[in-house]
Amino acid sequence: ALILALTVAWLSAGVSPALAQSSDDGWRTTVYPIYGWLPLFGADVRLPEIPNPPPCDGCGDGGPLVPGGNVSSNLNGAAFAAVLVENKWVQAEANFLWAGLSADAERPNLKVEVDTILAGARLGVRVVPNLFVYGGVRHVGLNVKATALVFDEVQWKPRIWEPLVGASFTPRLSSRWRLMAKADYGGVGADNHSSYSATAALEWQPLRHLAVDLGYGFFQITVDGTVAQKPIRLEQTTHGPIVGIGIPF
Repeated sequence: ALILALTVAWLSAGVSPALAQSSDDGWRTTVYPIYGWLPLFGADVRLPEIPNPPPCDGCGDGGPLVPGGNVSSNLNGAAFAAVLVENKWVQAEANFLWAGLSADAERPNLKVEVDTILAGARLGVRVVPNLFVYGGVRHVGLNVKATALVFDEVQWKPRIWEPLVGASFTPRLSSRWRLMAKADYGGVGADNHSSYSATAALEWQPLRHLAVDLGYGFFQITVDGTVAQKPIRLEQTTHGPIVGIGIPF
């Protein structure tokens, strides 16, 4: 929706092609040492089954229990850094993110805490002006702690390497403003995990070596695994506003 609104506004304003294109065809490197994210966190978790008979009165009977449910939270905290190297034909990026997320629900009684580490690299080539398609790799490290009902806490630490494919759209709106949008899918060919991410931001460059980004980000991952030889599943969604400071040179 943000991309569509900005594109319509850009076309309606009659921004000249000269301003929409960068006048410099050389390389540009932007380091983002400060990038903050305030995401809303939600999770759907299915914990390892509990054998019958249950360890407490009122926990059910007639077969093994599979504790789980949905949780959602208020704003959580995340921080990441990135480096973007680009010219008219090529984009290359490396990034790192850490997020400490938690949420709970009263019915059923469920608490989920997830420390998330993302690190990735991608390389894209231009297919039409301002539109790049790319491939790359992403590492996902999760430290999941979950408690359901009165059962003991379950801790799970999956580590995932996954290939990713995606696209970025980076038109220059004026000499100081640029739209930075990208989306990708990770886990191509994998059966036990998949991920999606998307961001859209406006970049304002008031000075030659200063850029300020303001936008919105989304990330979702689904992971299946085992704990004590029993299946466990996590579907995690994070989305929220992002703000960053970059140093272009």
